[in-house]
Amino acid sequence: MAYFVQMGNVWFTLEDGSKVLINDITTFARIEERWNKDARVQMTYKIKDGELPHMISNRLYGSVEYWWTILKLNNIFDYDNQWPRSTKQLYEYIERKYPEQDRSDLHHYIDPNGLVADLISLRIEYDLTDDAEVIDRAGLEKVSIEEYEMAVNELKRDIILIDPDYIGSVQTEYDKAMET
Repeated sequence: MAYFVQMGNVWFTLEDGSKVLINDITTFARIEERWNKDARVQMTYKIKDGELPHMISNRLYGSVEYWWTILKLNNIFDYDNQWPRSTKQLYEYIERKYPEQDRSDLHHYIDPNGLVADLISLRIEYDLTDDAEVIDRAGLEKVSIEEYEMAVNELKRDIILIDPDYIGSVQTEYDKAMET
């Protein structure tokens, strides 16, 4: 958080119309653009279950102070929806999102190519009215609510990080930008 102090503040309007004073993180945009485009200083990383940005920062860089670089480099602006949930959080989320359904209930069907299938279109294509016949004929596979939400969550685990050898250079560049 110490890095944001120099950036100044800006008023942000929330959905309910109220306003909050937040750090103006757009100051970092010039530096971020350069580091985002240089694959030589980046590394891929898979977020572990329950792992948070400050934990990754501490383990990788030896300090929690670089947590914000992880979010910025991966364009994560809505932490609650863009950061992967822990297994426990994911099940709680599913219960809130689908209150009247069991997590094993159908979310959608996929065809043999893994594409989402549209039963109505397939009924017309096969000239059938019975969904079970359409599902069998098209070779569709059921995807449950749990399977779908887990797959979406899993996609959020693959991120990029600044290689630890270069994090000091990012900090130096950031500090210079803040002096102007």
